Amino acid sequence: MKISSTQNPSVKQLKKYTENARARNKDKVMLLDGFHLLEEYLTQFDDRDVQIFYTKNAENTPDFQKLKLDRIKRHCVETHVMNFISPAKTPAGIVSLVPLPQKKEAEYEALKNILVLESIQDPGNLGTIIRTASAAGFEDIFLSADCTDPYSPKCLRSGMGAQFRLNIYQDQDLGAVIKNFEDQGGKIYGTSLQAEKSLYDLTFSEKTGFVFGNEGQGLSKNIEEALTHKIIIPMHNDTESLNVAMATTVVCFEWRRQNQSA
Repeated sequence: MKISSTQNPSVKQLKKYTENARARNKDKVMLLDGFHLLEEYLTQFDDRDVQIFYTKNAENTPDFQKLKLDRIKRHCVETHVMNFISPAKTPAGIVSLVPLPQKKEAEYEALKNILVLESIQDPGNLGTIIRTASAAGFEDIFLSADCTDPYSPKCLRSGMGAQFRLNIYQDQDLGAVIKNFEDQGGKIYGTSLQAEKSLYDLTFSEKTGFVFGNEGQGLSKNIEEALTHKIIIPMHNDTESLNVAMATTVVCFEWRRQNQSA
């Protein structure tokens, strides 16, 4: 039966998840808007406990027809209901409710290249960083407790589902992360406008980590002091700094250039 009311209990719960990160985290779920995020999710995780809400128009598209929905609970909704529950300004016609990836403990001896992120506040920036990290061959990302939610609807859209291909460790003590990684033979570099060594003057091994800080404030004093290796991205025309997502892209792909076989 098609859902036609925004007062339907399932619809009201979805709306709550759209607006409330605490509710999503409490119930260990996330919302995926559109076909691409659902397809990305299903390539990495089981379809157990997945539910989809879709419009009749979306059901008639090739993207819908190629989905394997045998074990997925389906709810057809009216267009105005989709507009109500979708986290996107322009809904794609399908919203999926899926379990959050299970949290993991980092095994530092097995880690290769990592990103360490402190106090990243903008979901668009974090999603772009995650997508960049995946494209450059990074597999593990550590987030401080005050980073924005990597599984929020906006961050997921910005990351294009790259979150599902990486190990993301939330609520981390970054000082301990840096120490543990270096104790296992890795080197951690932080970008700093006061650094003397250029990104392009160094040789990065496969077991390398990079730390990036808050959009406005950069790295905190505590993290700056914990770092023994600092680098600067050379810039022209008196440019003071780069957006953190842009800086991450430059650094990650320089590591990629030096480690093509990693």
